[in-house]
Amino acid sequence: MKPIKLEMRGINSFRETQTVDFSRLTERGIFGIFGPTGSGKSTILDAMTLALYNETARKSREYINMDGNDLFVSFEFEVGTDSGRVVYVVERGKKRAVDGTVKSTITRFYRKDGKGEILEKTGTVNNAIVDLIGLTMDDFTRSVVIPQGKFSDFLKLTGANRRKMLERILRLQEFGELLTVRVKKKNLENEKKLYGVKEGLEAYSNLEMDKLDDFKVSLKLIGSNLEDLSKKEEKMRSEVERSNEFWKKKIILDSIEGMLKESKAQEKDMEDLLDKCEKAKKVKEMGPYMKEKKEALKEIASIDIFVGKMNKDLENNMESKLQSEKKFKEATAKKEENYEPLFSKSIVMRHLMENEIKRVKELEKNLRLEEESIKKNSKDMNAVKSSIEGRVKKIEELRHALDEKKQELESLAREHLVMTIGKKLLVGDACPICGSEIKEFTFMKMEETDGAKERMDSLENELQGLQKTSGSQERKWNEEKETVLRLAYDAENFGKRYKINLEEKEKLLKRIDEVFKRQNPEAALLDVKMKMEKLVKDEKDVAESLNTVNKGISDIRESLNESVRSMERNKERLRIASKSLAIEMEKAGMAKEDEIAGFIIGDIELESMENQYGLWDKQRVRLNVQKDDVLADLEKIDVCGNRDDFEKLKKEFKDIQTVKEESNEKFIRFKERIEQMERNLEKVKELEKKKKQMEKNADLLKEIMDLLRGNAFVGFVAMRHLRYIVRDATVRLLDITGGRYRLEIDSQGEFVICDHFNGGTRRGCDTLSGGETFIVSLALALALSAKIQMNRANSLEFFFLDEGFGTLDKGVLDVVMDSLERIREKDLSVGLISHVEALKDRVPVKLVVEPAEPGVSGSRLRMEYM
Repeated sequence: MKPIKLEMRGINSFRETQTVDFSRLTERGIFGIFGPTGSGKSTILDAMTLALYNETARKSREYINMDGNDLFVSFEFEVGTDSGRVVYVVERGKKRAVDGTVKSTITRFYRKDGKGEILEKTGTVNNAIVDLIGLTMDDFTRSVVIPQGKFSDFLKLTGANRRKMLERILRLQEFGELLTVRVKKKNLENEKKLYGVKEGLEAYSNLEMDKLDDFKVSLKLIGSNLEDLSKKEEKMRSEVERSNEFWKKKIILDSIEGMLKESKAQEKDMEDLLDKCEKAKKVKEMGPYMKEKKEALKEIASIDIFVGKMNKDLENNMESKLQSEKKFKEATAKKEENYEPLFSKSIVMRHLMENEIKRVKELEKNLRLEEESIKKNSKDMNAVKSSIEGRVKKIEELRHALDEKKQELESLAREHLVMTIGKKLLVGDACPICGSEIKEFTFMKMEETDGAKERMDSLENELQGLQKTSGSQERKWNEEKETVLRLAYDAENFGKRYKINLEEKEKLLKRIDEVFKRQNPEAALLDVKMKMEKLVKDEKDVAESLNTVNKGISDIRESLNESVRSMERNKERLRIASKSLAIEMEKAGMAKEDEIAGFIIGDIELESMENQYGLWDKQRVRLNVQKDDVLADLEKIDVCGNRDDFEKLKKEFKDIQTVKEESNEKFIRFKERIEQMERNLEKVKELEKKKKQMEKNADLLKEIMDLLRGNAFVGFVAMRHLRYIVRDATVRLLDITGGRYRLEIDSQGEFVICDHFNGGTRRGCDTLSGGETFIVSLALALALSAKIQMNRANSLEFFFLDEGFGTLDKGVLDVVMDSLERIREKDLSVGLISHVEALKDRVPVKLVVEPAEPGVSGSRLRMEYM
């Protein structure tokens, strides 16, 4: 098994989605995961085991990030199989419920290449992964991915627990429980078969095997009697068959003569039927003339009706024509009277819409713009006036501050002058200002002459700054006053333009109202157009109606003319059809057309009548032929006796057949019984042979079950494997400890340490210090992992270690790292999780875990290379 990619979100300190690309991380064999304590290093192992086994490596139940209510982990790994390497993906999602419990939201396990089914039930996925990898959660965290607190578990396992673990991870089930189950199953199968064999022998215990020879003698006598009966049967068979054939022919002859009598009785009816068929055929030939005459009469009657209808329609259309001519004159007069005024009015309206109304819209747009400009101008002016008022107030404040600073500066100048002069005077001297005698120097107590000078310099700087600020404010005040004057001028211009545009708009609206009468211009123009179109349409509709009436009159007159011509054609057609029909009736011997009706027969019925006569005639001929044939056959057969003699002969023949069948059945029964007895004898011999073999197998299986009782055999195999693992671990341990420690197994099957630096003293593993326990556990874990690689079809190609390096001194740490680096040469990637800085320089590829920032982000990952 080789890890490819791990994706996680919402687990422990990892709030946002983070991805571990193992395909890059394991490129150089050994890699490290580094970060401060609590940054989330061990969470990577938690995410991996949560994906595989639905629980974290550290067995924690509070693994969802506190800033969220759900998590998602996806682990992609590769497994080697007989058909090649296959990539699998397992995904799990969790959600924190209201009551604080954690529930699964996503469980999915599938092949990445799309083959096979997708498993989505938690139990099914868990079992499928254990079957695929071959390790339970506890095995996985003791020998492959070793989290904090689990590193020395295998070292401390004893007795049955260690044997069961080795049985699982080294696939020793075939020597333990599986082998015991197989032997028990084999023994049970053998017992069932033995029981069946004994029952089979019991079933054959009552067989009369001593009567077999008597049965064979009886069979021979029955066979001889059967041969005599067969000869007698064959002798009588030819006589019976000849007599039977004679009497069959005799019966057939009687039947034929009866049918000939019936045929003779039907002869008169059949001749009448034939005559009727002949006349029906002649009437059928008259059909076209009769049909032609009938259709001509029908057409003449139809034309008479049509002409009457057309004459009536002609009268109605003449009246409609007079009314349509009257309406056309009225519509034409109305159009001539009203169309021109409406047309002139539409031109005026269109002109107003294209010019004056368009201008009104432009003026309205300008008025809106000017109103907005006036409002903006007023707003700007108010803002500038407000700014001026604030600026005047600020200027006054600056002037007041300037006055105060000037007064303070003058006071400080006087004080500085007094201090400067006072330093040169004594008590009793005359004051240089007032001339009076100086009795004491109170100002000399301050001793701040230099300080006063610095304060004066500072005040002068502040005065210069205030004067500069005041000058700037006054300039801005002057600029704002000019802005107010400009805005006032603009406001006056806006007002003038607004008034001019408003007056022009009112004049245009007055003119538009005079034409459109306060109607919507588009609607008014549309109304005028519709009135014009209606005048034209009315005239056009009336003209079309008049044309339609005229066309109708013309069509009716044409139809009447056509009807007169059609009438003449049909009368000629009637005359010709009547003459032709009379000629055909004379040929058929019919004087009147009424006679024809009795011989009008359909094709199907006529065919049926002809078939009826034909069948009768054919049957009569066939019966005569058959009668002659039967008479000829009877003359060839020589039979003695009458019908009673024949029946007596048949009965004797049947009795012989019955006796023969009974003898044959008896012969078959005796033969089958003899054959069955012989087969039973062979089965008894075979069952006796099987019984001996199964009893021998039962004894062997009992001995094997005694050997396997109490898992003794698997314990033996597990101990052999464990001694191999211990030898490999000892080689690594001697290398790491410089030849000091050797790992051994005592007579009780427990781990002990042999200390070569202390005279070869042997002591229990519970006496080791923390650092010593780590080194021994590491050597044992590496040997166990190597053993797993050798004993698996789909080997585990990685090893994770999450503790212990902090307990090692630098020298031992270097030796441990040398040992780990040698492992990577054997297709095994080794991952180390630590916060020890000394390890970083020894690891070529590093996954750095940056701790979470509360309120900002969760833990983050980045990769570094040497």
